[in-house]
Amino acid sequence: MAAKEAGLNTKDGQMRDDAPPPHSVEQPKSSYIADVKRRDRGDREEQEDFLVRFLARETGISESQARDLINMIGTDRASLLREARILSERRR
Repeated sequence: MAAKEAGLNTKDGQMRDDAPPPHSVEQPKSSYIADVKRRDRGDREEQEDFLVRFLARETGISESQARDLINMIGTDRASLLREARILSERRR
């Protein structure tokens, strides 16, 4: 009934071609993209923190050393373990 009062529907119930588009309840695209990027960044940080603790626990290196390895090598677990073990052996 409100749509009819606003002139959005014709007598047969069809939308008029010149009617303005309905308002979107979705976030603006730029805000949505920012939210996705923020969520992705949080996920990456969480994964990196997990890797840091994992490397420190498995090899005995410090968390700082583990973080440095991740920054140099990336997140490939096999490569990180290999280098962390080498680093750990050097400390002994």
